[in-house]
Amino acid sequence: MRLRVLIKRYFVTGLLVTLPIAGTYFVLSALLRALEGVLGELLHTHLSAHYYPGLGIAVLLVGIFLVGLLTANVIGRWFVRLYERVLKRLPVVRSIYSAIKSVVHTVSMQGQEKFKGVVLAEFPRPGMWMLGFVVADSEGEIATRVGERPLSLFVPTSPNPTSGFLVFVREDEVTYLSISVEEAMKAIMSGGIYSAGTGDTDGIPDRLPEEIRYEVARAEAERAREAAAQAAREAEKKRLEAERLAEAARRAGAVRGDNGPEDGG
Repeated sequence: MRLRVLIKRYFVTGLLVTLPIAGTYFVLSALLRALEGVLGELLHTHLSAHYYPGLGIAVLLVGIFLVGLLTANVIGRWFVRLYERVLKRLPVVRSIYSAIKSVVHTVSMQGQEKFKGVVLAEFPRPGMWMLGFVVADSEGEIATRVGERPLSLFVPTSPNPTSGFLVFVREDEVTYLSISVEEAMKAIMSGGIYSAGTGDTDGIPDRLPEEIRYEVARAEAERAREAAAQAAREAEKKRLEAERLAEAARRAGAVRGDNGPEDGG
């Protein structure tokens, strides 16, 4: 019986490790084949004697670089605006182009601060609270309809935060939290196992895969290291301030000592 449990546990662990690797390999392979197919067949037809696998990707990457180089100046940006105006006059093409451009713009914002804060919002009904991210202050007709100080919130789903709901609420209807966006995301992606704002891992059941327990524990260790580093910086600042005050007091005492005999005379 114990042997069956061990075999099942190790098989599941191996599956959890193998599936992401295999999935990454197949996705990258499909992406490379698609990129090579853009120019690969054309180059193979006209440069069959000098063609080698991967040439299509190389030419495509160089072309993308040149487009970026040309559009970095005023003339290039003018051509881009002209091109976009033409596309936006075409009914079907306009919708496709706008959707793709929005996705690309969202992806290009990675690494930047997209959310202004974390809040608790009563959603989807009163008495039920969900974590939400403040995207921006609402404007225009939406702001007029919602009321005073409206906010745009993104309420993600768990455990996949890439999907969710766009909610418009008044600012006085939400509760701001002191946790970071990263902590809130960890809580959402772990299905509530990671307690945002505390880093508590005591409540993690033993039956969960070791990978999840490791990630949550690692996040807590990172928070502890950051807190220790911050405490060390504060202690160093206090030490330097104490040295500065001691030096000032020493100099003041020396000045009084030099002036003392003259005053006494």
